[in-house]
Amino acid sequence: MKIVTYNIQFTRGRDGRLDLPRVAATIAEADIIGLQEVDRFWRRTGMQDQALAMAEHFPGYDWVFAAGCDAAAHLPDRAGADAAARGRRRQHGNMVLSRWPILTSRSLRLPKATTDVFCMDRVLCEAVIDAPGGPLRVYVTHLCHIGPETRLPQVAHIVELFGSLPRAGACWSGAHPKEAAWTDGDPVPPYPDEMILMGDLNFTPDSKEYATLLGAGLGLADSWRVLGRDPLAPEDYSLRVIPAPHITRRIDHIMVSESLQGRVRKGWIDQAAMASDHYPVWIELS
Repeated sequence: MKIVTYNIQFTRGRDGRLDLPRVAATIAEADIIGLQEVDRFWRRTGMQDQALAMAEHFPGYDWVFAAGCDAAAHLPDRAGADAAARGRRRQHGNMVLSRWPILTSRSLRLPKATTDVFCMDRVLCEAVIDAPGGPLRVYVTHLCHIGPETRLPQVAHIVELFGSLPRAGACWSGAHPKEAAWTDGDPVPPYPDEMILMGDLNFTPDSKEYATLLGAGLGLADSWRVLGRDPLAPEDYSLRVIPAPHITRRIDHIMVSESLQGRVRKGWIDQAAMASDHYPVWIELS
């Protein structure tokens, strides 16, 4: 099972070119995909629904999208726009695609700081996937870029969520006393212990945010450390800042729960990828 996280920078590559098919080709071999910085109906990306367009490159895959930023889409003729056009929202967020069914999904909002520096709403996208080895919770997020002071509250909220969500269970729990119509006759959706958190976390492995998340007693571990690798090694950076390629950082991560750590077989970063300013980060599970 190949899993990849990729901040696609709304498909703007290292050469400055917007190319969604190039992004899709870069991650074509993945079974579970977590994307960040996906646009829907922005003028900068030609009013394209990038979530739908990306899903069309993965026929047979289930997919969900969780908007962080959500605002009115630009309409050239708002007065004459039909209901479908008026329902379009200018969104920016995270996406999960899966070769296997996505049984349930949730969008969980994270704290947002109020600063003079540009700052967007952020969200944690949850997808419960019916994977071959058993159901799996997958979380994809993109934390604030500003600094530790804005990310630490987000990390604290994620820790709180991960502590409370298993008690709450899936999107419904229990049996309705009178009407099966509320569940459409389906059983209670699974809510497994096995989980993966991945995305552009905007912090490095030597940061306070990293230590807080992995030291919270949740059983999460950096997949790189599970593999016996040094996540601070220069050859494992995941962001190349343009136009200064000498500025590099490791800020994209895949964290795995304790129950999955024995299944992590290998991990790699595709530093040949040109489709974004970030590189895709991959792991393979048995």
